[in-house]
Amino acid sequence: MHITDGLHGTGYIRSLIACLITVLCGSWAPHVMSKDWNVLLADAETQFKAAQYALALSTYQHIAEETANALTQFRLGWIYQNGLGVPQDCGEAARWYTLAATNDRAHEQFRSSVGSAQNNLSVLYSTGCPNLQADEKSAVFYLKMAANSGSPRAQANLAERTASGEGVEKNPYEAYALALKSATQKDPYGRIVLADFYAGGVGVPADAKKAFDLIKQGSLDKAEGDLQQIAQFAQAGMHETGEGTSRNLDESYKWYLIAAAGPKVEIAKQAKAAATALEGKLSAEAIHKAQDGAQQWLREHRGTAISADELFDEAKSALAAGDDKSASVAARAVAAIGDARGETISGALYNANDSADFIMKIFLLTNVNSLQAFPQRPSVRLPTMVHWQVKW
Repeated sequence: MHITDGLHGTGYIRSLIACLITVLCGSWAPHVMSKDWNVLLADAETQFKAAQYALALSTYQHIAEETANALTQFRLGWIYQNGLGVPQDCGEAARWYTLAATNDRAHEQFRSSVGSAQNNLSVLYSTGCPNLQADEKSAVFYLKMAANSGSPRAQANLAERTASGEGVEKNPYEAYALALKSATQKDPYGRIVLADFYAGGVGVPADAKKAFDLIKQGSLDKAEGDLQQIAQFAQAGMHETGEGTSRNLDESYKWYLIAAAGPKVEIAKQAKAAATALEGKLSAEAIHKAQDGAQQWLREHRGTAISADELFDEAKSALAAGDDKSASVAARAVAAIGDARGETISGALYNANDSADFIMKIFLLTNVNSLQAFPQRPSVRLPTMVHWQVKW
């Protein structure tokens, strides 16, 4: 992220003079970042992106305490919420998110962090987590605040609540309007929700073609891998049923294979099972052609021509290094492109500690066909997941 100079000359000086005149310096903290603070913030951002979370935490906290900067307050909330380098502590996450969410003096360049914090507070209070009890009233309060602030993810989340009447008055037309606002801002989840509304005729006449077009866009959107994977899975299902597009089992099989290589374990399992179920309906030639197409797509969208050999080596290296999550993703990519070695190492993925992070181990010599017990295709309505958290 590019950090610009937040110092705006005389505005900063006037604020300081006003503070001195009214003898309020004890409670005053600059919300506009000086050049030196921006340099420090850039360092913190670099540390965070390099997964040096302990260093980033210390730097962010120093900046937040001295400047009340909304971005650093949001980052601290995110670190504690996800237990990055520290034990997960949703109470501490909520404290920092609340500071950001109510930061009415945040500089324009950091305003998006305010809406993100409001949305994530809603997520925390909606689900509850360590050191924070679920509180539906607070969840709705902060979600509405975030949506009113213009957060596209909050608008998508509120759209789903409004469509079902969960914690708010049910109003399909208002739900559609919110989803449209979110999707117009190119939010990946907003597109999925709007597609779901078009598919089901929520607040708008049903239009399967518009639903498919939105899902197709989401299938190519790399901003958030888990949401991209949901869209890929949905696109495969729509090709299978012919909903919103021509029925094409070859394309369906290809997109199921692509979705099976995505980061979300449960969706990957369902996609692989759905692909396996389709194999009996396709010729050997069509299967090989679709596997080649999936392989080519994965290569292109990883930014390099990675072969099955390289992916297999990547999986083994990650596993040896203790990076189970990267290993599982690479192994599924091998399986998804039809390589037999991937079939043997990515069949059994399991949750090692029952946490929401899906930290998986990969057992060798386990056949992927064991996954056929999982649901094999999406429902008529598009598969959506409520209350996704804003990712920075």
